[in-house]
Amino acid sequence: MALYPSFFKCSDYFTGASPLALASVSPSTREWCECHKDGVLGCTYDREGRHVLTFPPSSNGGQLSFLRWWLARQGQPPLRIDVGFSGEDAISMDRMCTIKTLMQQLLKDGVYFTLKLSFRDVKSLRGFTDLFPYSEELFLHRCDVPPFGEPGIFPLLRTVELSNCSGAPSLNPLNTDVNVISAKFSSCSSVDSLDALINIQYIREVCIEDYRMVNTDCLRGCSLLKSVSVSRCGGLASLDGLSELSYLAKLCARDSGVRSIGALTHCSMLESVDVSDCKQLSSLEGLSGLPYLRRVDARGSNISSLDGLRGCRQLEYVAASRCEHLVSLSGLSQLENLRTLYASETNITDVDALRTCHMLEFISLIDSRMLTSVDGLGGLLHLKQLGLCGHRLATVDALKHCPALVTVDVSCGRDLISLDGLSGLQHLTCVHASGTGIQNVQSLQSCPMLELVNVNSCGDLTSLDGLSGLRNLSHVNAHGTAVTNLDALRGCPALEYVAVGGCERLISVEGLSGLGNLRHVYASNTSITSVDALSSCPALEYVDVSYCHQLPSVDSLLSIRGIRVKFT
Repeated sequence: MALYPSFFKCSDYFTGASPLALASVSPSTREWCECHKDGVLGCTYDREGRHVLTFPPSSNGGQLSFLRWWLARQGQPPLRIDVGFSGEDAISMDRMCTIKTLMQQLLKDGVYFTLKLSFRDVKSLRGFTDLFPYSEELFLHRCDVPPFGEPGIFPLLRTVELSNCSGAPSLNPLNTDVNVISAKFSSCSSVDSLDALINIQYIREVCIEDYRMVNTDCLRGCSLLKSVSVSRCGGLASLDGLSELSYLAKLCARDSGVRSIGALTHCSMLESVDVSDCKQLSSLEGLSGLPYLRRVDARGSNISSLDGLRGCRQLEYVAASRCEHLVSLSGLSQLENLRTLYASETNITDVDALRTCHMLEFISLIDSRMLTSVDGLGGLLHLKQLGLCGHRLATVDALKHCPALVTVDVSCGRDLISLDGLSGLQHLTCVHASGTGIQNVQSLQSCPMLELVNVNSCGDLTSLDGLSGLRNLSHVNAHGTAVTNLDALRGCPALEYVAVGGCERLISVEGLSGLGNLRHVYASNTSITSVDALSSCPALEYVDVSYCHQLPSVDSLLSIRGIRVKFT
């Protein structure tokens, strides 16, 4: 038995399928070889552990007999045969004959199997009806689909998916196919009606996208539904048909015409709701108090408050970006499990409601132009990432009480003149403060883990002195600032990237001399007069000193092999 693991390792040496001689040594080697990505004779295991044969195998008679022998061996789990048909060559007499022959032989050998049928760009399905009784999964993409025929034609069907199909498919045969658990229809305007879904009592998942539905009444009788998607249904105005689905856990109504979600108040098992880009939706009333709700996405909707989320104690994720009428986050107060919040491009003025959201780790408030205070964030001990780009803040002092902060973006706020609120943050690695009114970076000297500092376009910044001695600092972008030298960077041994282009007052790069890891320097449009200091940087790969009119020569760099220099 100790030899068997060695066989398993051997199978990894084959770029294609494992040899039959190796795979047939024992049941264990068979299973190991079939777990290889190319399997044995087309047989593999999928992610769910099901035994799968991907068709077509070779039509060679000898190969087919090997396959029959292989599949008929004892102790094998039920088999699923995956068969795909595409375009005008979908029906091949030889291929269909091979499929039918194999099916007949497997039935004779007592091998239980089902089919997964995939059709793409097929004009007619009439030649495939003999396969339907064995079909467990049916996928049709850009096909001309006729009525499926009499009820019961798909006795084993569990999954059906139609996308971009034409013709006049009727779903009535699905009424009697009680095994169906998943049905998806996308951009199939020719489907006459979805009413047949109401009688599929065991169905668990329904996805209806880009369809001319106006309500969800066809789902009223699907009492076991756990997942519903009705995205891109512009005419859909009501979700009332979902009101009695007590097992519903996931709803996606993205980019639909939904005006109210009040019907969801009785869906007590809901965990996730996506109503993003629902322009007619003005309120989240209907979600309040749902005990298992963890995720809500209302980006791009017309909501003006988050009050509908009150009492959702398990809520972990809220997205309300691009809601231009949203002026308050008060509905999030007391949500102690909230970890992620997106509220960018809104009109909120403060974040006081977040004081009691003690588990918050990520907050994005980008382009919230009315935001004047972040005092409500003080004391959030788990906050790691904060995006405030595009604000009206004058201070970020409250952030000094957020000890877990790793990344902070306070860019594009001319009223901000100081980074003192970041002083002493021991885990801070990235600071983005471009386009602000800061005058120095002294407060960053007590942030030992800093790796990246972006102070691009801070016109009032005259010195980088606060960066001296930061041993993990690898990237500095001070493009377009008023710095005159880079002496503060001497004590930054990990520095790899420096951008100081457009710093017209910069007259020297001596501060970069001898930095062993420095690879890229961008110093175009500056007043430097020499680049000799860079010749002592052994890892240097690229230097841009274009349009430096005070610089007479770059000969000291051109003599060093491997350095690319841009100089005009």
